[in-house]
Amino acid sequence: MSGDKVPSKDERTDPPTGWAWEDQWTIDANRAVDEEGFEYCVNQTLGGWCPTEEIFHLNRRRRWYRT
Repeated sequence: MSGDKVPSKDERTDPPTGWAWEDQWTIDANRAVDEEGFEYCVNQTLGGWCPTEEIFHLNRRRRWYRT
């Protein structure tokens, strides 16, 4: 992990010429995540992501996808 800012889903580039998106961005809820699609951990480099937030968790992430 470098700590560099990642572009938001709305800042991503368009697909290659001749391709088109079929759907809008959707939260990937087909995993162990909370009701908002987040998973949490203490140290992201060590892993151990879980679907419930605890007071000691320092990181959270949410995965978006589109086709």
